[in-house]
Amino acid sequence: MKEKILVALKTKYSNLGFGAKALDGVASILEKSVTDESQIETAVSGVEPFLKVFQSDADRARTEYNALKGLYDELKAKSEASPANGGGQGKKTNPTMRNLRGSKPTRSNRRSVTTPSKRRAIL
Repeated sequence: MKEKILVALKTKYSNLGFGAKALDGVASILEKSVTDESQIETAVSGVEPFLKVFQSDADRARTEYNALKGLYDELKAKSEASPANGGGQGKKTNPTMRNLRGSKPTRSNRRSVTTPSKRRAIL
C-alpha cells in the first residue's frame, strides 16, 4: 500500500520539489490510515496544504541561505584582497600569540573570569 501511496504523491506533487525521502515519510504516515486503494487519492489530496506550507518554508530558508552566502562570499573576497594590498602585513607574527604558546600563563593570556569583580582584580 505504501508504494502505491508514494507513486501517487510523486505524481501529484513532483512540482513542489520534495525529495524521495520527504515523500517517503509522508507515505509512511498515510499508510497507517489508508486501508483501501480507493482512499489513496483522498489521502494524497488531504496532505496538499501541509506540503505547500513546508515548501514555502523551505523556499524561504533557501532564499535566506543564498543571500547570506552571497554576503559571505563578498566579504571573503574583500578580506582576501586586503592583505595583498597591505604590503605583506599578514606575514608578521603577533607578539601576544607567542605568549599563548608558552606553558606558563601570563597576565596577557589568562582567560577572563566570569564575574566582573574578579575581572577587575585580574586587570
